[in-house]
Amino acid sequence: MPPHTARHPRNYERNTRSRREKTRTPLSPAEDALAAFLAHPAIPAPVQDEIERYVRKKTRKDPFDPAVLDWICAAVTAQKAAYWNEEEKRTIRYRTPSSVIAYLAYQFPVNYAAWATIFAGLFGRRPPGHLSVLDIGCGPGTVALALIGVLDRMGGGTADVRAVERSRDHIDAYAAIVPQVAAAGGRVTVHPPVAADIRVPPAGIAGPFDLITCSNVLNELPEGDRAPLLQAYARLLSPGGLLVCIEPAEMRTASLLRRCALALHGNGLYIRAPCRFLRGTPCRAERCWSFVTHPPVAATRLMRHCAERGGSWRFCNTDVQYAYVVFAGQPVPSAYRVPERSGCIRCGDIGRHLHRYVSTEVTVVSDELGSPDTHVRKICDGTGREGVYAVMHGYHVRPANRWLLDAPYGSVVRITHALVRRNERHHAWNLLVTRDSEVVPVRPPAWPPLPGAADGEKTKD
Repeated sequence: MPPHTARHPRNYERNTRSRREKTRTPLSPAEDALAAFLAHPAIPAPVQDEIERYVRKKTRKDPFDPAVLDWICAAVTAQKAAYWNEEEKRTIRYRTPSSVIAYLAYQFPVNYAAWATIFAGLFGRRPPGHLSVLDIGCGPGTVALALIGVLDRMGGGTADVRAVERSRDHIDAYAAIVPQVAAAGGRVTVHPPVAADIRVPPAGIAGPFDLITCSNVLNELPEGDRAPLLQAYARLLSPGGLLVCIEPAEMRTASLLRRCALALHGNGLYIRAPCRFLRGTPCRAERCWSFVTHPPVAATRLMRHCAERGGSWRFCNTDVQYAYVVFAGQPVPSAYRVPERSGCIRCGDIGRHLHRYVSTEVTVVSDELGSPDTHVRKICDGTGREGVYAVMHGYHVRPANRWLLDAPYGSVVRITHALVRRNERHHAWNLLVTRDSEVVPVRPPAWPPLPGAADGEKTKD
């Protein structure tokens, strides 16, 4: 993964205040609470309590007993080794209690925070009235727990969650953790996961569902099984329903998610976010590595004890980075297209303007990829075959172009007076943003509304 700089929580808070001042609509206490959580995410204490209780049940020892911590650290090490083995296909098998507990200690916190940001984006400023949700490959209940947490912070909305999972050990962990947390909140009804091969919707899952989630599942499957799986579940969506997939930010998994999404677009599913198709044409990218970065999640008690036992750099996993796609089951025309006479070039035509100054309207499809000295953001309008990057040296930053640094992932910006250069080493194009360039917001990130969403302020395409 290339060097990157995660957006600092202060930037999130500054952007939140900017949007608030622009609309002149004050945030409610619940909205302030959710914004504070997203800026500084942490796993709620009741969730940690249930996880530790589950560890105690499986080991019959205190979860912070040195022998238990060594056992967890060994399982985490084995999982990491299997995942990063280049000869393997980025798979982790959950066939023993130790593998599930290793997930809860090491991977669960960042995935929980990722889904919290997804739900916050989908819900906008107001919670949904009621949602029917299906979680494909639910694991120990990460999606359900994040949904419970977000609805509790928003102070409204209800949901009914069903799930499919093939791992008996994951189902056991789900049953031990999720119902107890759901009962305390009272807003989400969870049903025992259906034990089945997830590649085909089991007989016990009928639908329709307002939201179908797929969390870090596709990378566990052969590439040829991914699109058929999503097409099969798409038939269970309610009118206006959405299917959301997230995968690790690592290059191989994120790129394969994009490839799968583009293959599905128009074939039973339709991409709603983060891709915008600003020119109204199918995406032509030959490869696309795109992921979002959020403020790091606080280490859980279990993670901290493992880190103290085995070395913090090996057992602390707090960087919230992931690739995601939001699909609709029906075609929905985009609300925004770049005007034909805007004077903005297409990314697909950038090669015709080498060494010239140009203007363009694009979607920002990365967070900061550079450094404080040289800022880099990946940009796209769906027409380019090769990658295009907006690059600005630190000494060129001015109020007129600073939005390149602060633009949220998935938002549309207009860049004027930028110099086109070729990057042969990476087979890509650079737009050099200078002190004479201007970068302004055009559209906020696209978060399509859910069927159960209440009326209210909502970010749309």
